[in-house]
Amino acid sequence: MHHVRLGQGFRYYSPLQQGLREGRIPYHSAKEIHNTDRLLANPEVILSPQILVMRWVELPTFVLINTLLAYSVGFLGCQALRERYRLSLLPFTMFFVLFNFNGHIAAHLGIGHAIWTGYFFLPLFMWFVLKALEEPSLRHLWMPLSLLLFLIDLQGFFHGYILCVILLALAAVWNPPFRRTAALAIPTSFVMCACRFWPTLVTLYRKEHDYITGFTTVWEWLEGMVVPYDYTHPYVGGIFGKQPWAEFNHYVGGVGFAFLLYFGIIRRLSPEAERGGWRLAALDIPLAIMAVLSFDYFLAVTRFLPIPFAGTERVATRFFLLPFLFTILYAAVGLERSWYTRRLPLMAKVFLWAAVVQTTTTLWDHTNLWRPINIIDEYIRKNGVDLQNWIVVRPDPLYVAVVRVSLGVSLATCLAVLALWGWKARWRIDPPSASGDNQAT
Repeated sequence: MHHVRLGQGFRYYSPLQQGLREGRIPYHSAKEIHNTDRLLANPEVILSPQILVMRWVELPTFVLINTLLAYSVGFLGCQALRERYRLSLLPFTMFFVLFNFNGHIAAHLGIGHAIWTGYFFLPLFMWFVLKALEEPSLRHLWMPLSLLLFLIDLQGFFHGYILCVILLALAAVWNPPFRRTAALAIPTSFVMCACRFWPTLVTLYRKEHDYITGFTTVWEWLEGMVVPYDYTHPYVGGIFGKQPWAEFNHYVGGVGFAFLLYFGIIRRLSPEAERGGWRLAALDIPLAIMAVLSFDYFLAVTRFLPIPFAGTERVATRFFLLPFLFTILYAAVGLERSWYTRRLPLMAKVFLWAAVVQTTTTLWDHTNLWRPINIIDEYIRKNGVDLQNWIVVRPDPLYVAVVRVSLGVSLATCLAVLALWGWKARWRIDPPSASGDNQAT
């Protein structure tokens, strides 16, 4: 694979690799990214521990390794959700296929958004949130949740981090028992992410966050779900600007869409779901709010707010990501609880498996339309874009000092939360010996 096929990520990876091989910190890069040469002020730059692999392998190999690692994390998260909701093979297969091959992830990775490997951390986020909502007595969950948010941000998936924080905040508003978890997890993750946020703030990253667009019509949203457009589709948007179809693409196909609509919404909102205890209603209002915000103009006011990162999600369609993924999970649970646990006739089971096979082949065909090799090479050939980048050295004392101090703050906070979490876990497993001695006497 030639280096140009790495797309946007290559401009991030190349200076990092040079720094690892030469033993120096890549404070500045030769080419500006988002109108600044302060490389570490860009929250989309990956700083997760796996970047150490770059020292020994070439960047195309690192991209493959990084993607496989992220996919492995996603697989573990999907398995955790499967065990939590006792999903049998068919419902889980449908969930797994829709999560891993839907249009959102296929299109973003296809156009070179390397930071979207952080997407595969979201099943674990979903697991922690649902566990905390359904078992409020587990008061320690804010610690692993804040660590997970930190890991998501370290992948460079800053957009995903912001969406997760927004969902936690909304969930706390409508679920009082959850407020303690959110009130501890969110600020703790902010402090842990100091190495990402502080350099960004001193670089005035806020100026880059003017609102662009969201879904302009319900029909456009429906097209994104059921019409298999490829990367040549014209840019889409409203009066604020336009974006490539990748930002609107959530393709699941006709059968997949019917599956989400019927089992994820209609069946889940039925009295049977309420009686059966699989209604899963705790996030309904927060997810509905985020889905509404994905439509055009609702977020436009953020461009006028004097709050750091207030306008980070300038492409509003991304607000639909978490409602989309939770609906996929809810549909799998709905299929498991409302149909598949019953003694269905053989033909009904054959029909359901045929639907899974049809959805799988449809999504596979759609994924091939967004192959990175074709898209990025063609884009570079047409636009003459040079993705080479390298470290430059220039005096910038304030920024360098902020990077160093914030890195220390992040490391200290992370270690403190890990130590506290370990101590809490040990205390729950091994109660103080004094108590046991007193009981024995």
